[in-house]
Amino acid sequence: MPLDDTGTANSRLAELKAGVTAAGFRPTPLAPVMWAIRRLFWPIFRQYHFFQVEQMAAAVSRLDQYEERLNRLDADSTALAIRHREVLEEVPKASVAHFQLATDLAAVVNRQAVLEQDSVRLLSEIVSIRESLAAGAEWKDDLASSQAELAGRQQQLADHLNAGLASLQQQETRLGQQEARLELLDHRTKLALATSPTGLFVVKVGDLVSDTIAATGVWDPHVLATVEEVARTRHGVAIDAGAHIGFMTVAMAARFSRVLSFEPNSFNYQLLSANVALNGCGNVTCIQEALFSHETQISLAANPQQEIPMPLSAEGAFDGLGASNLGAYSFVENGSGLSRVRARALDSFQLADVGLIKIDVQGADGEVLAGARDTLARCRPVVVFEWEELLARNFGVSFQTVVESLNGLNYKLEVLKRSSEKQVDYIARPL
Repeated sequence: MPLDDTGTANSRLAELKAGVTAAGFRPTPLAPVMWAIRRLFWPIFRQYHFFQVEQMAAAVSRLDQYEERLNRLDADSTALAIRHREVLEEVPKASVAHFQLATDLAAVVNRQAVLEQDSVRLLSEIVSIRESLAAGAEWKDDLASSQAELAGRQQQLADHLNAGLASLQQQETRLGQQEARLELLDHRTKLALATSPTGLFVVKVGDLVSDTIAATGVWDPHVLATVEEVARTRHGVAIDAGAHIGFMTVAMAARFSRVLSFEPNSFNYQLLSANVALNGCGNVTCIQEALFSHETQISLAANPQQEIPMPLSAEGAFDGLGASNLGAYSFVENGSGLSRVRARALDSFQLADVGLIKIDVQGADGEVLAGARDTLARCRPVVVFEWEELLARNFGVSFQTVVESLNGLNYKLEVLKRSSEKQVDYIARPL
């Protein structure tokens, strides 16, 4: 071994001894003895030293692996730190971009809300315009319907006026030219227009009912109140038996879906038809017949059977213009022959949904009720009728028979108005 190497080895040996001494090992006097023993037993323990060397070599190898991994971790840590710095540098830029994006998104949301509000407003305006157009179409249809209805009413009134003029012309032919002119003037002075809350009416001056309507605006207010009461719950068919000039018929027409109006007196019937047309009662059917217990022919009763004498013309015909009470004249089967008309039972009409029957037929009320039994049983209407004891003797139905018949049909009979002991208005209600 060269000197330099020897010196280096000695120096290395000294360092090792110093290190061992620093670790707590001290040389002992028995070292030569221990060395001799070690050499003696070395062949035995030598193989274990090889095992330790192998373990140490493995430990050194693992240590090298750990150092290599540590180096890689250091490199990765360095790269990560660099990336972290780069990310930190990018964060402000990303924050600015994110803030800008959030601002743009808020602006878009606000714009969308405005557009939605505008859309709702436009849809509302479109709906309103469509409703206005639909309403305009309905108004147009209503106007056309009203115009057609008005034209129909005008035509009806014209027809009735023409019928009246034709009747006057027939009278001119019978009485002669000069007398006809005087009669026509008399007609014009005895007919007038009367206004009422119920409607507008052509009335005959000097007639009890007409003068009362002209003075007070109403006739039989208790019957009118009953019409209004029944109409609150019943809206079907109303019957006016003995319609006179049509005051109660017009009141019924405003409250019921349909009205059948019966008037046998030809003079009254003309005024009835004119007043129905004048008030535009398109749901009224005027019938110049009488209601009775059965089908027959009736005419005005002779004077001895009348409540008041009949006014007659020079030819012996009934003179409506000379009458003081056009509703006071009775019709009977074996009468005078004047104003002969057909009479029939109400049941023969086979009506459905009859809500109200008003009867004022100068003593024949019992006959009318006898001919309406099926209608009363089927439709259960309210019935208002007048009972005049003296005039009722001209017919074959007594008041007791009427009471028993109504009781048998489960009706309750009450007094509506008592004008006198022999003239009473009754109301019969179904139970």
